[in-house]
Amino acid sequence: MFNKYWHIGLLLINFFIAASVHAVTLNLDSIPSSITAEQEFTSNLTINCEKCSDSYFRGVFFSTGSNYFGFTRNTDGIWVASTSDKTLFFKVNADQVQSGTWSGQLKFKPEIENKNYAGPGQYSFKVIRYTSSGNKSSESQVLSIAILGPTNTPIPPTVKPTLKPTTVLPTALPTPISPTNTQMPISTKTISSPQVLAINTESATSFPTVTIVPIIESTPSATTGPFGTILILIGIVSLALSAFMLITPV
Repeated sequence: MFNKYWHIGLLLINFFIAASVHAVTLNLDSIPSSITAEQEFTSNLTINCEKCSDSYFRGVFFSTGSNYFGFTRNTDGIWVASTSDKTLFFKVNADQVQSGTWSGQLKFKPEIENKNYAGPGQYSFKVIRYTSSGNKSSESQVLSIAILGPTNTPIPPTVKPTLKPTTVLPTALPTPISPTNTQMPISTKTISSPQVLAINTESATSFPTVTIVPIIESTPSATTGPFGTILILIGIVSLALSAFMLITPV
């Protein structure tokens, strides 16, 4: 029975010794008390790790929980923000950790476009270590830093007014006016042939008396002028000569 507990105790001791040997600690210092919203800063980071594999370090700002935001400048000089590929952050190779210790400078700055940035105020800051597989291995101590600058106010979308089509009414063309032919009244006169009422031929030696009654019909609307009067006289004379030739013996 005693031997059984003895073996269990040895296993626990070996476990704690191994854990302490492979434990990773991060120490962060030289962080400013306040920065502007677009200001970068440099901080010293010290790693204590025995037989560590490749390490990737990221600096994060946060107010509560794991609502992280912020940029970290990697070894290629590229600013990296939130990403699922943790190997894009600042890398420290395993062979760089001599005697289980590495110390160096890292650059960080806020990421004000991130939804987790709530505007100017007091925030917490720390550095996280990731392994090559992307798993979180350890964290540094949490420090306080103030961010000064504009508030990240969301801009509402611009609503464009709906343009209604303009109805263009057709322009009425002027109605052409047809010229009116005004006919002047023309005076008309009707001259009837003279009627012979009676011819007396009792003797060859006597001249019969012929009574000629000219019947002149005129339209009610006709107007007798000088020219019309002349035409009437010429007609009467012509009729008289015709009658005279009829009664003159051959």
